[in-house]
Amino acid sequence: MKLRAISLALLLAVGCATPDPPKWTPLESTALSEPLTLERCLDLARRSDVRAAQWQYRLDAARATVTTAGAIPNPTASITWEDVGLHDEERKSLYNRSAIASYPVLSWLTIPKKIDAASARAHAEEEAVRGEERLLAAQVGAAFFELVADQRRVAASRELVESARDFVRLVEKERSLGSRSGLDVERARGERLQAESDLADAEAKRRTDQLAFAFALGSDRPLFPEVVDVEPRPGLFSSNESSPEVPPDDVVASALSADPDWARAKALSDAALAELGVQQRRAIPLADTLVGAGTKREPEGSGAVYTLDLPIPIFDWNGGPIREAEAALQSARTEEEKARRAVVERVCEGWQRAQAAAAKWVRFARPLAETQERNDGAASRLFAAGVIGFAERVQAHRDWKQAQRSAVDSWRDAVIADWVLACALGKNDPPLTASSP
Repeated sequence: MKLRAISLALLLAVGCATPDPPKWTPLESTALSEPLTLERCLDLARRSDVRAAQWQYRLDAARATVTTAGAIPNPTASITWEDVGLHDEERKSLYNRSAIASYPVLSWLTIPKKIDAASARAHAEEEAVRGEERLLAAQVGAAFFELVADQRRVAASRELVESARDFVRLVEKERSLGSRSGLDVERARGERLQAESDLADAEAKRRTDQLAFAFALGSDRPLFPEVVDVEPRPGLFSSNESSPEVPPDDVVASALSADPDWARAKALSDAALAELGVQQRRAIPLADTLVGAGTKREPEGSGAVYTLDLPIPIFDWNGGPIREAEAALQSARTEEEKARRAVVERVCEGWQRAQAAAAKWVRFARPLAETQERNDGAASRLFAAGVIGFAERVQAHRDWKQAQRSAVDSWRDAVIADWVLACALGKNDPPLTASSP
């Protein structure tokens, strides 16, 4: 009796146990005390307490299904009491009792296929997590380069404010000498006010992007990280005129071999194939066969009891589940082909986008900004010498300002398109470690 009570208590304790909730450790402000490199940003984002915990729990749950699939079934105990309270004519008790232990001795017929199906699903979940890591890298990289562009816009806007202020001082001085009109002074002040407004807009955008970036890196409070400026690096796969219009076959093949979405689809297809094998082996339900042995006690004495419970497939040959598994397999194979085509489409579109953006930056935006800067300097000297009028001087300054902004936007588009394409090709995947899925 005491042993039964202990067993029941242990059973209840195991069945009702609840794991302790995780202890969250969000990103500390000290982690952002210095300007961040792109590599540091990627590391912080991947190790974000909530994101990393979710990925790990999903993988743990998926791998637990493999353990479940390979679990050895428990035996079944059966105790029967018959003729309790009955007596024969001589008042002799007719009570008898039997105790039998049964076991599905042929359960191993379906277990290997169950393990195969569960393993394939676990692998699919691992690939899904890897796909999310890759998407995260693309998003973090894009946000990083956006912040770099924000910093450049702010720096350029500050230069323009200083230039506009110098211009106002120059015009005011010439107005005092009688060579400029009051309208020229007001127009110069208007240019200065517009430059100051543009600077305020650039700083506000940078602050907003910094705030969103901090939360993306794992912060749970408002922080404003700074990032390390980087030199232009578009054209990872060449953007000159001799570059192929579409990605070469080896690039597409490399992207396919490393793509987690396609790998996940193939794993789910393998799982569906294994599940079909499980259902086919259940057509003749030998795995449900039970063999039992025990004892039987009767008034006349005791003896051994042996049982064999064998399902007879007369009416049901598991046809419905087999057809369902066949349809699921064909559906999974369709999804696999869709995933393959999606990878090809994504790489081709990314290639085109990166080539076009890099060409725009290298061939047009950067040379135009450099040209307009030289033109602005020349216009400033000519204006001071009285060779050109005020309107021409202002227009040259505006052209330089617009070219600077366009160059920053073009650089941002080029490096982001280049980064996203590199991510699609698996160039920015995290290195594999012993704990990597």
